[in-house]
Amino acid sequence: MDGVDRKILEYLDDDGRMSYTEISNRLDVSEGTVRNRVDRMIEEGVIEKFTVERGESGVKAFVMVTVASDFDFSTVDKLFPRSSHVYEVAGETDIIAELTGESSSEVNKLIDKIREVEGVESTRTMMVLSEHG
Repeated sequence: MDGVDRKILEYLDDDGRMSYTEISNRLDVSEGTVRNRVDRMIEEGVIEKFTVERGESGVKAFVMVTVASDFDFSTVDKLFPRSSHVYEVAGETDIIAELTGESSSEVNKLIDKIREVEGVESTRTMMVLSEHG
């Protein structure tokens, strides 16, 4: 990976919707060069996925989930929407998930579904009031 690759990653990290043409203009290389480099970085696993971060209109919450000792962690991905960031952690809780929804009611419905899953013993939720940084 060279400086051009790093700059491409930097531009995509700042704005995942930036077009290859705009990146190529900023770097003074051809659009095909940008496209080929992005394709290569995807193939090599440097770029794993492109994501969409929601604006301020949504509601965000962190949910701590405690599960039974015999809980099958291979089912965790089925518990949460694909847009969630989910972490298996050590400590007082077993899973921490960042959930987003259009409203607090929507987030609450997601949490209710999690609580219904066999092996989920408890949840604790912290609603995000504001983000800094």
